[in-house]
Amino acid sequence: MRQITQREDTTAVSSDVLITCLLEIQTPEVIRLVADNENWQWGGHTWQAFPFEFTGINATGKGEIPRTTIKVSNITGTIKAALDSLQDLSVPVKLRVARKNISEADITLDFQLSGAAYDEQWVSLDLSPKVSYTRTFPNHAYGKVCPWRFKDWRCRYSGSAASCDKSEAACIALGNIARFGGFINEN
Repeated sequence: MRQITQREDTTAVSSDVLITCLLEIQTPEVIRLVADNENWQWGGHTWQAFPFEFTGINATGKGEIPRTTIKVSNITGTIKAALDSLQDLSVPVKLRVARKNISEADITLDFQLSGAAYDEQWVSLDLSPKVSYTRTFPNHAYGKVCPWRFKDWRCRYSGSAASCDKSEAACIALGNIARFGGFINEN
């Protein structure tokens, strides 16, 4: 079996592209936050610059539903007030990894708010994945087809071709095999 190794020069994110996390909480008045020191115009909406921390997804491998916590600044009291006004805390929450001036997110994770706690500095949002029997979690399947969007930051193809069928052969033909995201099985 042929092995493709990951090289730092082909996977490093260019320093001239600003990448950050966007947090969207579906309260009656949708809260859109960006982890930056200035507001963003992205996806047709204004995202408020707001400090928040994402701790990562906790998966034990023991059949439990993976959970995560996002800590959002409570200095202004805005987030706490919005949560206090809810009848039911189980509202949808989206976490996106996006690039400034690119209209589509590179990664989108859908969660549901399952609890919240706060102190003077932080509101801690406990999140669990939306329960769906038609969608896998995590949302990446192992297959021979490349899952990356053509020319996105993971594909990074910059040639003149207008499309790709996401196969290994197409990636070879385009000279982009080092960034092929599928799993090759020669059996």
